[in-house]
Amino acid sequence: MDVFLLLKSTSICAYVRHMVHDIINRVRETLQQPGMSKARLATIAGLHRNTLRGVEAPDWNPTAATLSALEPHVTEPRAPEKAA
Repeated sequence: MDVFLLLKSTSICAYVRHMVHDIINRVRETLQQPGMSKARLATIAGLHRNTLRGVEAPDWNPTAATLSALEPHVTEPRAPEKAA
């Protein structure tokens, strides 16, 4: 296998992994907002109310379709903090 392709695919996988974790964290942050519940967020996103069962668990493993449905309805990503 070409080393360049291996490095490129590895960096793409790392980027996707980071993006998935970011969306999951944003879902959890959204659920901390007053008046928001798992059932409400799922309904807003067009998902079944049980879809977010277990979202608090560190090993929660949603499908790509679930993340795609939730992403437009969760908190915005935080900007990186600037070093002082």
